[in-house]
This record gives sequence, structure tokens and C-alpha cells, in this order.
Amino acid sequence: MKKERSIKIDGVQLSLPQVEAAARASLKVTLEAGVKAKLDKSSRQLAGTVREAIAAGRDLGKRIKQLERKGSQSGQNASRSQAEIKRLQLELKKRMIYGVTTGFGALKKNYCESEKDARELQKNLVLSHVCGVGEYLDDETVRAIMLLKAHHLASGRSGVRFELVQRLVDILNAGIVPLVPEQGSVGASGDLAPLAHLALAVIGEEVKTDTGRMKTVRYKGDEYASLAEVKNRFRNERMLQEIEDSFDLDFKEGLALLNGTEVMTAMAVLAYQEAVNLVNWADAIGAVTLESILGSSRAFDKIVFTVYKHNGAKVSAEHVRKMVKGSTLVNQNEKVHDPYSVRCIPQVHGAVRDNLEFIGKIIAEHLNSITDDPIFFNAEEVRKYSPFDLQKERLHFEEGHFHGEPIAFVMDLLGIVTAELGSISERRIQMLLDPNHNQGLPACLVQNHKGLNTGYMLAQYVAASLVSENKVLAHPASVDSIPTSANTEDHVSMGTIAARKAKKIVQHTETILAIELLCATEALSFRLGEQEGEGAGVRGRPGKLTSRLYQRVRGQKGIPLLRGQDRVMYPLIEQAKEILRDNWLNPLTSQ
Repeated sequence: MKKERSIKIDGVQLSLPQVEAAARASLKVTLEAGVKAKLDKSSRQLAGTVREAIAAGRDLGKRIKQLERKGSQSGQNASRSQAEIKRLQLELKKRMIYGVTTGFGALKKNYCESEKDARELQKNLVLSHVCGVGEYLDDETVRAIMLLKAHHLASGRSGVRFELVQRLVDILNAGIVPLVPEQGSVGASGDLAPLAHLALAVIGEEVKTDTGRMKTVRYKGDEYASLAEVKNRFRNERMLQEIEDSFDLDFKEGLALLNGTEVMTAMAVLAYQEAVNLVNWADAIGAVTLESILGSSRAFDKIVFTVYKHNGAKVSAEHVRKMVKGSTLVNQNEKVHDPYSVRCIPQVHGAVRDNLEFIGKIIAEHLNSITDDPIFFNAEEVRKYSPFDLQKERLHFEEGHFHGEPIAFVMDLLGIVTAELGSISERRIQMLLDPNHNQGLPACLVQNHKGLNTGYMLAQYVAASLVSENKVLAHPASVDSIPTSANTEDHVSMGTIAARKAKKIVQHTETILAIELLCATEALSFRLGEQEGEGAGVRGRPGKLTSRLYQRVRGQKGIPLLRGQDRVMYPLIEQAKEILRDNWLNPLTSQ
């Protein structure tokens, strides 16, 4: 597949691979030609609506206060006053725009009395919400967040100006990374706290603290207090110098930057893409293990899956068949069948595949959904989809798209299925090391005539510890909810917590599979005669694709074999993880 050199944003459609490429490869991002006209139109519409709302608020508010002052009246006149107050309040509600001419959350009954107030409200919102905690998100995740935020704002549904979206893109392309703490979001109303940190960096605000100035951005690995400080440090970098030091927010722009589920969605995309890569590797590594233990091919035969209706299992079985094709090692085991961790590779890996397909569908739908609130439509759209309250002149809609439940559910699911991929891999690692089950290979896969070596013993301990930790992390976050904002936001998704956990589980599973890759190829070296081992016995030729994988891992410039000598395992595991990340195997296992 042809690699993209840049990504164009139109605010309508973005793919998961595009998000990953922008995050990991730092591809240049540009805005489609039609975006400016679309944003100019929607921001003008919003500005007009805001001015009308503020004027109506002053007029209606004044009349309500006058009637309230007459509240001491009794009898029929008092009842009429209360009825009129109620009518005026409902009329005021129609005119107001949540978070634009009103306060937020439990403060939504407070109204802005001037355009100046409405603009000040947006900056105050950003400043007050900068309260995330914990470690900063990595650069790749933040780049993905910025891309998604620009993509969503470019839709025109948020009413922001073109200049704000262009600034986001310029900062992204310049390599400036806002410092965004990973903790503090409950996943509704979107990712407020972490996105506030993003917004703080975007507007260029400097924050003084008792120890100096708060760091808000990272550039070339170092942290700075603001964009202005970065520009002052790197005066000769043209792309940086073209970005203004600061940016004044207009109507709704603070809310639009903070509202939405871009943080959890960015983490979801990257974790999902990594998991898709890992399930392909799991099939291939499992095939190497199958050959190393001289296992049976019958569990993977095509005829077996004519009566098994799960497509993922069929794909994984075919991958294994392709890997071992031409092997003289398979079926040299006198046992009728192999342990479940090998025999059930198609069923377990395949179930992971099927669930990943569903997860990918939901993430793709969500990253192309507008998760801001309120959102804006044009008059023609409102006439076409007549609102239930019949207020066709009211073009903004308050809704709940910011609720992160779709991402929360699939991130919990991603964590569960990826944890199982690691769990079954660890069982194959143990089998390869155990002379009672590895078909004549030396214990811990090391020649040990004098009992001085432990080989891969501790690598299995590490895998076991990660599997156990994954079990804890796999507890779903989405079943929890804690009300916020004086019970106005009374049910939240915890989607960002689910995404953070899923990311950690994927990382753990990558390490587990890397350890299995080391063990399986070390075991295969004895079958190839590259190492001598007591009782190693059966030798032979692996499948063509297994042989290619072995050479990639253990070839001349690859990871060294133990050859009867204990080594420090840490760098070997890191090397194996790098091999898993380079996507080299994808064509090998594709249909």
C-alpha cells in the first residue's frame, strides 16, 4: 500500500491509519481548500446568534427581575406574575447558547451580559480547567489528539473560526507538543481537563507558579513555558516564527477546544492499531512454537474450519498453515495432539481478531463523529430534520455526543482480548522451557551440562508477571460512574481510563510476545542443528516463511543465540520488541 506523505483534513472523513501515520511519522497536515469557506460561514452564523442572544438576555432578564421584585404581591396578580416569569424564562432558554452565552455545568443559569463577557468566559473556561495530573502523555498520543481536534473543528459544527483550526495545524506541523497530563478525565463532558492543557498551549498563555513558570509545551525533547519561549530559543526556524505568540479566543472557542473525546479516541486508535499488528505476530510466533515442539498440523487443517463459523479462527489457522508450509518438523511428535495453548491458537487468536474487527468499526465511527456540545446546523438542515420542539429558527442543539461510552466499552473490550493474547502466549513460553513438554529440548532452552546456566527461566517469570498485571488492568472502567458538576453531569463514561488501561495491556502483551519470539526461535535453533542439546533429537527443515522469520530474528545481524552461555536478557527483549514494531511481518501473514 502506498504510504501517504501528508494528510488533508476536511472535517468529514479520517481513517485510523491516517491518525497513526500523523502521530508516529509526523506527517504534514493540511486543510482542504473548502474548509475555510465552511468555517467562515459557520463562525459568522454563531457570532450573529450570540449577539442576538446577549441582547435578548438583557431584555428578558430585565423583565424577569422586574416581575420578581413584584413577588411580594399576593392573590391573583402574584399568580399572573409567576406565570409570566415562567414564560419569559422559557423564552430566555430558547435564546441562550449553552457555554457560549451561559455558564457551564451547574452554572448554566448564569447569562453573559455583553460580548466582552462572552469572550472572557471562553478564556476563563480554559484557565479554570487546567488541572490534569499524572505523567504527561507521550508525543505520539498528543499529535493524534491535535489531529483529531483539528479534524472535528474543521467540520464547521462547532462554530469556531478558521484561524483557530489553522493555528492547531501549524503548531502540529511545527513539531510543538503541548504537555498534556494523562489523568483527570472522567470521559464526559468529553476529556475536559487534559484538553484544557492542550488549549492552554494553543492560546500561548504563560502561567506563573511559586517556582517560576509552568511548562506547557515540549519541543525537540525539552519543555518550555510557552510557544513564545520556544520561538525565542529557536529564532532561525521559519515555521516556528510564522506562528503568533498568542491567540485570543472568540465566541465558543474555549468550549470547542475543551469539549469532545479526542484524548480517549487518540489513545484508542493507537492502541487498536498496535493490537492489530500484535495478533498477526501472535499467529506467526505461534507457528514457530508449533514447529519447535514438533506439533500436529491437524488442528489447523482447512477442513476443520468448514464446520467452525468464526472467520477470525479461519484467518489465524491459514496464517499458521502458510508459515509451516514445507516443514519437516511438524507432525514428528508422537502425541495425538498438543496442549491447548498450541492446538487452540485459531480459536483464541481468531476470537481476538473478530473482536478487533468490531472494535475498529466503533473507533472509526467515533473518530468521524462530532463530539462537541452544542453543535450548529444551517437553516436548510434544520428544516429538513424538523426538531421535536418545532423551533426551526434555533440552529444550535445541545446534545450528549461528548459522552465517551462508545470508546469506553471498546477500550475495555480491547484490554480483555489483548490480555488473552498475552495469556496464551505465556503458556507457550512455559511449554518451550519445560523439558517435560518441549519434546526433548533442553530445560530453559540452554545447554547446561554443569548446571551453571538458567537460560530463559526469568524471562518466563517476567511474562507471567505481565499476564497477572493484565488481569488486574482488564477490569472494566466503563461500569463505573461518579457524578460531577453538582449532579448535572450525573453519569460519565470513564472512557479515558479505559483507554489508558488498554494501552498498558497492549504494551505488556507486546513484551510477552517478544519473549515468546525469543524462546521459539531459540528452540528452533536446536531443531536446525545450530545448537547442540541433550535429547534435542529430531532435526529438520522449518516452513519457508518460518525460516524467513527465523533469519530475520536470529540471522547474521539479528539477536544472538545463547549457545550455552547466559546473557543479560533485557536488551534481547528490547530487540525483539523492536522487530515486532517494524511491521515487517504484515505482508507475510496477509491473505
